Amino acid sequence: MTTTWMAHAGLATIAVAAASATGCDAPPRGAVTETATTEARPPSPLAATNQTAPISRPAAPKPDITLMAYDPVNRTLTLYELPDRSSRWMLATTSVPTGVPVEREHQFPQDMDLDLDQTTVFYTVPNNRPSPAVPIREILEAGGQRAFLP
Repeated sequence: MTTTWMAHAGLATIAVAAASATGCDAPPRGAVTETATTEARPPSPLAATNQTAPISRPAAPKPDITLMAYDPVNRTLTLYELPDRSSRWMLATTSVPTGVPVEREHQFPQDMDLDLDQTTVFYTVPNNRPSPAVPIREILEAGGQRAFLP
């Protein structure tokens, strides 16, 4: 290697290191940057609506307990058909407090410890918050052991 080539390689290495330290678009160190002075503009109409705020979604109405039934002998919960086909009934228990989807008729396993006050049912509707939860005891007290709905 010649001395000239080594000098050029050394300078190239220093230039690459300097460019990576400041970035390609960054002004050189010690350079004066211009600041734009413009008149104050009125705020954008979009800024007034605060586009970054989360949109509040309405909650689904509370389930109608007069249309539901719980049979404690058979441990069967019967729910009514929801008007929106994409809505889902959910059952929340102490072991699964967020709820799991259930069909219109749900039979609890015999070996399951069923707490009528802590086991609740609610439904979800797309683009809405879930409905308020209804405890199984409230369904039982509202309808007693009436015949199931067809």
